[in-house]
Amino acid sequence: MLSMTARRVTQPLGVFPFSNSMRVTILSLVFTLACAQWTCEWIKSSDIKLRMTGPRTSFTFTFGAGGTIAQGYDAERSDINIFGPGTSSAEDTDRVVQTVHWDLSLATTVNGESSRWNVNQAGAGNNSFSYIVSAETSAYNGVCQLKVFSVDNQQWDTRIDSIFGGSDSYYLEYTATSDGALTLRRIMLFGQATANGQKVSLPQPYIEQWHTFSNSIFSNAAVAFDAQGNPTWYYDMSNLPGYGNIPVDHTYGYVTAFTNGQATTAFTIVYGTHQLSDCSWNNSSYLCQSGGYVLNSNPYPYEHLLALLPGLNLGGPLRAGDLLDQTFVYRFDKGVQASDVEIYQQSASNVPGPRLFRDYQNGRGGGGLDSIVDQLKSNMCGRGVRTKHLNRLRGYQTISCIH
Repeated sequence: MLSMTARRVTQPLGVFPFSNSMRVTILSLVFTLACAQWTCEWIKSSDIKLRMTGPRTSFTFTFGAGGTIAQGYDAERSDINIFGPGTSSAEDTDRVVQTVHWDLSLATTVNGESSRWNVNQAGAGNNSFSYIVSAETSAYNGVCQLKVFSVDNQQWDTRIDSIFGGSDSYYLEYTATSDGALTLRRIMLFGQATANGQKVSLPQPYIEQWHTFSNSIFSNAAVAFDAQGNPTWYYDMSNLPGYGNIPVDHTYGYVTAFTNGQATTAFTIVYGTHQLSDCSWNNSSYLCQSGGYVLNSNPYPYEHLLALLPGLNLGGPLRAGDLLDQTFVYRFDKGVQASDVEIYQQSASNVPGPRLFRDYQNGRGGGGLDSIVDQLKSNMCGRGVRTKHLNRLRGYQTISCIH
């Protein structure tokens, strides 16, 4: 067994140039290295659940408020949710796999506590859920897919709703494939932000893909393995960095929650090695700047959670009508084998880098974005259901919005 001290390998993978040709359908992320040994099926009750079964184990995921991954269970540890729970009073809107949107410079004080502008995909901290507009599943030729449209228009800290305002309109596309990958493509349209009743742009926006992992299942987090599947750059709860802001192109493009020395549950987030492309329209084409995509993490020992947090420092001003398109690949199994490491690395080089389109207009983005963006715009002031049960969409309400 290797030492528990964090060690960094000396030669990270190279930086790969961004290309629009890489932003293809989810099925392009199915790699020849992986054998077609996984099956998927939808389990429906009041919730939408996905079961993925491989040669060594199976995992079941429940999709919840806002189209988040609310729960995950390994068949061998079916008594413990992979993603928590911790001790938060807002388990359904916090301890889930979701997008968290802050502005780091807009803050106010409530009862002596500082509270930032913050809109979360799942909803608010009092378990007031975001709106589900639609949720549709399909299964064909061994591929299972879930498409969700959702909107959140409330501050995480509802005490500051009278001071700050804002909304995000989401499209979530989850695709489970026979190579054992669960791919998430997330497209966000940013709505109008306000401060003290006035329309504002966000001067210092930060967006994070939030993953909390139960320390009862996972003792470590690794960002590199050797060719045999042994961790070479890894941490435990005692030395996991708190917001190290490591540029993704200085990493191998993935991070794995696991238990060192044991062939037990391992869960890998493949976020890729390609930097954020921040794109503004210039007459006939987009001009894009690169940078701002980082890997963060944070230990929560009092809640027995490891947080692994790919984050985007978008740079201000972020305005209503800006659009973010981002992809993650999730892989999970019993332990990490040599073949898994090769798959992680190839996945990381193939996952397209996130793209931010400033003031997105139809016909400019490609990749089938226009029809999705039209729906995102309509949903912002449309109708939805505040619920965590995606298979029980009843009681639609009008979504209040700021024009």
